Amino acid sequence: MTAMPLMVGVLCAMAIAYRYYSAFLTARVAALDDSRTTPAVRLDDGQNYHPAGTWGAVRAPFRRHQRRRAAVLGQQLCRRRLRMHERRCGGE
Repeated sequence: MTAMPLMVGVLCAMAIAYRYYSAFLTARVAALDDSRTTPAVRLDDGQNYHPAGTWGAVRAPFRRHQRRRAAVLGQQLCRRRLRMHERRCGGE
């Protein structure tokens, strides 16, 4: 149990360093400016470019996995139905 306090201390130090280092990157290196518009807002044509909501970038990877999972499940379902049909109809 002596490693647990050390691990908690390291995690706290990393969280604090992450907080301040990200603030430094935002202020000095990236020089983010809220007045500049993104290409999704500037080129919004209702077809290809859509401004995402606040959590749009966070949800995007999960949507990709959900679509892939749905495609795989759909293929499996089609294979099962094909096998069932072959059993019922005698392999036609």
